[in-house]
Amino acid sequence: MLGRHHLGITVGFFIPILAFGVYGAMINHIEYLYYSFCIIFSASIGALLPDADSEGKSKLYYKYRAIYYLMILIYDIIVLFFNNQKIKEKLKIGYNIKKQHRGILHTPIGVFLSSLLLTAIFSLIYITFSIYLGISIDFLIVLSIFIGLFFGQIMHLIEDSFTVSGINWLFPFGNKIINGKIYTFGKDGKVDIRPELYTWFYTVTGFAILGIVMFFSNTLPSDKIFGIIGMGMVINTISLIGLYFISNSDRNLWLVDRKNWKRMQKSFKSKTNYKNLKKYNKSRKRRKSYKNK
Repeated sequence: MLGRHHLGITVGFFIPILAFGVYGAMINHIEYLYYSFCIIFSASIGALLPDADSEGKSKLYYKYRAIYYLMILIYDIIVLFFNNQKIKEKLKIGYNIKKQHRGILHTPIGVFLSSLLLTAIFSLIYITFSIYLGISIDFLIVLSIFIGLFFGQIMHLIEDSFTVSGINWLFPFGNKIINGKIYTFGKDGKVDIRPELYTWFYTVTGFAILGIVMFFSNTLPSDKIFGIIGMGMVINTISLIGLYFISNSDRNLWLVDRKNWKRMQKSFKSKTNYKNLKKYNKSRKRRKSYKNK
C-alpha cells in the first residue's frame, strides 16, 4: 500500500487510545494524555518505517526526514547483524540477507529490532534532556514510544498482507507468505479503491469512538467509558480479519477508472472542506443572481 494508506489506517486504528488519553485528562489524570499521545505519534512514524527499504524515497522521507536517515542506518545494522557468520550458523540461515523491498524490515523480527534501536536512541536523548533540565524521568513514556513504533510497524505488515505481493511473516527463518489481491498502483488505467475505503473506515470509526467518549464523559461512569474504548479497539482488531477476506475477494469488483476516481475524490474533498464549501456556495449565489437579471 501507499504511505498515505498506511498512515491513515494505522492512526485511525489507534485513535481509541487517544480517546483514552483525552478522557484521562478530563478526570485529572493528565499523564494518560501524555502516554496516549506518545503511542499515537510513534505509531504514525512506525506506520511508515518498514518502507525505508524501498528503492525510492518513501513517505517517511518527506514526513520524517531525520528519522528516515536514522532508519537507513538501522537497516544497515540489522542486515549486517543477520549476515554475521556466527549468527547465520546459530539461526541456520543458509543464504545472505539482501537489502530489498519487503525484506528484513518487513518482518516481525525486523520490526522488533528497529523499534528497539529507535527507542534506545530516543531514550538517550530523553534522559539527557531530562537530567539537563532537572525533570524527573518517566519510563512509561519510553515504553509508550516503543509500543507505538512496534505496533505501528506491525500494522504496516498487516496492511501489506492485503496486497498481491504479500508479506513473508517467517522471513528469514521460513516461508509463510500471506497476501491478498490488491494491486497498490492499479492496472490498465484503473485503481483498486479498497485501500482508500479501509482508510476512511478506520478514520470514521476512530473519530466516532473519540466523539462518543467526549460526549458521554460527564454522564457515564469511568468503567463504562473505558469499556467503550476497549470495545472500540476490539472492533478495530476484529475488522482486520474482515478486511483480509475483502482483500481476497474478486478484485474486478473494486476496480474504478483512475480519472473518474480522482474526480470523485476532488469533488468529495471540496464539498467536505468548509472553505471550499463557502466558495462553492458564493459562486452558486452569483450564478443564480446573474440568471435572474
